[in-house]
Amino acid sequence: MRVLYVQAVAERGGIEVMLRNTVKYLDRSRFEPLVAFLQEGPFRQEIEATGTETVLIEAGRLRQVGRIWRTIRALADLIRERDIALVHNNGGKAHIYGGWAARLARHPCIYWCHGLGQVSLSGGGLIEWLARRTPYTLALANSKFTQQKMDSAGYRNVRVLYNGIELKPFYGKPDASLSQELDFAPLTRMVLMPGRLQRWKGQDVFLRAASQLAPCFPEVAFVVLGGALFGLEEDYPLYLRELTKQLGLEGRVFFTGHRSDVARFFRSAEVV
Repeated sequence: MRVLYVQAVAERGGIEVMLRNTVKYLDRSRFEPLVAFLQEGPFRQEIEATGTETVLIEAGRLRQVGRIWRTIRALADLIRERDIALVHNNGGKAHIYGGWAARLARHPCIYWCHGLGQVSLSGGGLIEWLARRTPYTLALANSKFTQQKMDSAGYRNVRVLYNGIELKPFYGKPDASLSQELDFAPLTRMVLMPGRLQRWKGQDVFLRAASQLAPCFPEVAFVVLGGALFGLEEDYPLYLRELTKQLGLEGRVFFTGHRSDVARFFRSAEVV
């Protein structure tokens, strides 16, 4: 069975790791994956390193209405030309294009939803509004919580599929070089907050909690693992650094920026 995975962005974030793990461990005796990227970037090479074929269909921005239709038509043509049996859309933006392309080509499609946002006039809110109006055959939610939110928003035929994780990189001894790399010696213990830097993920809440815990645990370093991605809330990292100063946490809170070696941090942290 040939499966077309539609991927909106080409930088690696959380849902991109889920796609990589999916195609990496897919049973190639039963399924033949093809990933259609809607923009160019380094994550495309990561997917190709798994032995998966990729194609590039530049979509541009959602505000470019003419390009939306051209991209949908190009995806529909690809579905027909490559004899695709199933379209699998990774996230809301990919679903807007892949869902309508699958409808145009009269093929079934899956909407893989990793979280439901709020409808608004912002970029993310517009994606949410459009995604809710895009057809699909089956919707997959990454958690029971997401499924409940999708049910409340009017989605139908939603099933939960928990994200698969490569466990092996997370096993092993702590990485002693991290304290030197981040320059938090002589602090000896780490509390880790991983995730893309966006307000809804709550890194500011983590900092406020750290301000209450820091006096009680003078040996602990509080590490914020992640950066701003995809052009979203690019002011938030600066806000977090200013909040760190206001809370008197300089020398106790450390920002790593976007990293690809997250397993090192998980192995070394005592609390995540």
